[in-house]
Amino acid sequence: MGAAVGALLTNVAVLAAALYGSEMFSANVFDTLFIGIVLGVAGYFMGARKLGVAAVVVTVVATVIGAVLQQ
Repeated sequence: MGAAVGALLTNVAVLAAALYGSEMFSANVFDTLFIGIVLGVAGYFMGARKLGVAAVVVTVVATVIGAVLQQ
C-alpha cells in the first residue's frame, strides 16, 4: 500500500508544479511519470490491487492535466 500511496503523492507534486507554472515540471515530467507508474505497479503486485491501478491511472491523468496547464 505504501508504494501506491507514494505514487499518488508523486502525482500531487506533479500537479503542484504544473499549477505554479514551474519550469521544473517540463524538465522532470518523464521522471515523475516513471516513478509514479513504477510505484503503482509495485503496489499492485504487492497486494494493493485497486490502489495500484488507481495510482497508475491517476499518474497518467495528472501528467496530461499538468501538460495542458503548462500550455
